[in-house]
Amino acid sequence: MPAQIDFDALTKLFPSDSIYVKEYGWVALAGTALLGFGKEPMIADLIDGVLAQAGQNEKAQYTALRKVRESMLKASPLVGFPRVSLRHFHVS
Repeated sequence: MPAQIDFDALTKLFPSDSIYVKEYGWVALAGTALLGFGKEPMIADLIDGVLAQAGQNEKAQYTALRKVRESMLKASPLVGFPRVSLRHFHVS
């Protein structure tokens, strides 16, 4: 059985009033950790889950996607470029 991401556990790592929760910084940290440990397919699951949490709030969706994209690009010189589908990073 493939591992699943526990979104509640991830968000509880930070205080609820933390900027990492309010502005989806935890998503960038989680995505970078997944990339570093070679779990790139789970990044797509992370993005899908965060988009579902954001619901119809397009600003929140854009913020979360931007955080993940930036963290992947900044971490790539250290751990390599992600081999995950880039369809998740397309914002229309």
